Amino acid sequence: MRLNHFDNAGTITVSSKNLVEFLEKKGLKRGNKIKNKADIPGWILDNKNYSVSCLRGLVDTDGSFYRHRYIRSGKQYSYFTMCFTNYSRPLLNSAYNILRSLNILCVRSGNHIYIYKREEINKYFKIIGTSNPKHLKKYQKYSGKVQQSAA
Repeated sequence: MRLNHFDNAGTITVSSKNLVEFLEKKGLKRGNKIKNKADIPGWILDNKNYSVSCLRGLVDTDGSFYRHRYIRSGKQYSYFTMCFTNYSRPLLNSAYNILRSLNILCVRSGNHIYIYKREEINKYFKIIGTSNPKHLKKYQKYSGKVQQSAA
């Protein structure tokens, strides 16, 4: 086991055959998540707190927050956007359904889920939060907010 510290967070790395076997018994599959059509296990989806925590982890690793800029009819537009990308269709559908069950308005397009509206992104950070310092820093910069829900 290795523990790394940065800011007020840590990373624990565990290598164990028993851990892998335990996680497989809990519904996770070994191997390529796209070929295996990985999904969030039912016991997580059946529990709101677990679903929120799981979605936080997915977006912290496979999500991005950025300023979307475009020009339409000669006028320049810019707004803060959240995007979650995953190539496992079942996992993407489950993430989308969790967001919708929390009344967070989002759009699914291809292998992506987007949250475009500022109030919906604020709702995401209030309900789900983040454990990713990079995401939090971007959110604080673009929203002017300095607090989030406890992760």
